[in-house]
Order: sequence, then C-alpha cells, then structure tokens
Amino acid sequence: MNTPQVSIILPTYNRKKFLAASLESCIRQTELGLEIIVVDDASSDETSKYLEEMAKQYASVKVLRHEVNQGLPTSLNDGLSLARGEFLTWTSDDNLYESNAIASLLSEIKNSEADIVYTDISLIDDHGNPVGRQNSRDSRFLFLTNIIGACFLFRRRVWDTVGPYRAEVSLIEDYDFWLRAKAAGFGFKHVSGCFYQYRLHSNSLTEQKKYSLYLSLQKVLESIHPFPKNYRDQSFLKIQKARTYAHLHDRKNVLKETLPLLFTAPHYLILYGKLALFYLLFGKLKK
Repeated sequence: MNTPQVSIILPTYNRKKFLAASLESCIRQTELGLEIIVVDDASSDETSKYLEEMAKQYASVKVLRHEVNQGLPTSLNDGLSLARGEFLTWTSDDNLYESNAIASLLSEIKNSEADIVYTDISLIDDHGNPVGRQNSRDSRFLFLTNIIGACFLFRRRVWDTVGPYRAEVSLIEDYDFWLRAKAAGFGFKHVSGCFYQYRLHSNSLTEQKKYSLYLSLQKVLESIHPFPKNYRDQSFLKIQKARTYAHLHDRKNVLKETLPLLFTAPHYLILYGKLALFYLLFGKLKK
C-alpha cells in the first residue's frame, strides 16, 4: 500500500446534514496522494450508514467509529494516531475545501522552510451563501490572538513533538496546539489566497460556555513553556493574558499583566497596553 503524502482528519458528530458536502470536498481535491480519516464520535443519526457507503466507494476514505462520544480533542488524537501521511491537517464536518486547497498548501510547505502553513478563509452561512472573508495575520501576532484559521497544513514532526491535543482545554484545543508549536520553535507561514469555506451558524456560545472557554484559555496561557524570549512575543502574551483575566473579572491580574507595558515597552506596545487597559478596566471589568 502506497504511503499517502497528506492525511486529512475529519471528526464528526450528528452532522449528517453538512457532512456529505464536507467529505466530498476532501475527496475532490486535485492532490491525489491523500488519505481521509473520518472519526465518527458515536453519532446517533444516519452518519454511520453514510460513512460505511463512502468507505466502500472510495479507497482513500477510512472510518473510525467511537462507541461512546469522547469530544473533539480525543477524536482528533485518535484520527491523527492512525494517519500515515508526511503532512497532516484536519477539517470540520460543516466546512468545505476548495478543490485546489491541499495542492496549494502542499506546494507552499514543500517549497519553504515552514513547518505550518495556513490561509485566509471564506465565510458562508447555514445555507452555503457567502457572507464575507476572514483574513489571517502574520504569525508574529500568535501570542496576541489565534491567527491560524481553519485551513492549514503541518509537517508530521510538529505532531510528533507537540501532540496530542489536550482534552482539558476543550473549545480552544487548536490555539493551545499552535502556541505549543510556536514555543517549540516551529516556523509558520501565511499563504495568500482563500481555499476554504467556513460555515457560520446562528447559534452562539452561551455565557457559561464563554466562561469555560476563558478558563481554558487561562490554563493555556499560564502553561506556555518555554516562555518566549522575544520581547514582542512576551508583550503580546501579557496583553492576551490581561484580556483573558478581564473576561474572568480578575482585576488584580489584569493590572499585573498590563501596567508594565505602559512604562517599559516600545511605543507601539505602549499603545497596545493603554488601549487594552482602558478596555479592560472600563469594559469587561465594570460588571
């Protein structure tokens, strides 16, 4: 059996409505050396039957089924543990690749020293209608915010070094993974172009889930090791921590992370610090 160049992991749970289009967008890739590993996280709808039929029809499609729902991080880890490709990625069961997405990312990563490449994404609604575009930023801003969108490709050595995804930081397991990759010294490259359609849903996070998200983010930011040596990265990390503490209504730590920037940082970071402090003290923390 030939070893695939690229492995795509597609976790799914009760999303038969969108899954077919998502899986078919993987199958339609112009890059031929692919394997597609679909992890069915104990779906109770028609997902299992549909995937059985697709696996019979397409040799590139492999299916792993959980008997008990285990969540996204575990689904990703189980899929990636089976992956044989030299280059790895994963996608969501309601999003779509453009047909040249993997070929474009593969060309970029092969012709550069980057370990992780990523692109901008198109935004669509529940019905597939375009509603906008999300442009990714340069990786130097990663400690300030998650600039990696939903379309990316990384070398196997990144997974071997940084993986697995951490279940204890569910909701931001991807950001945690990228931050650990950055801290480990792996190189990132933004690829111009838009090769992915990201579906926006009308349902939003509840306040309780938002709070859980920021608790996870606090855990992620406080566990970064080794601590970045670059002063810009250190300062961006302080601002990101301060924003997180603000959402958790932790005034003491907001001040701890933000005040030093007002006196010691270069001019552009002083501006960041002032804006962050104003927002944090008079915005989130006034509640």
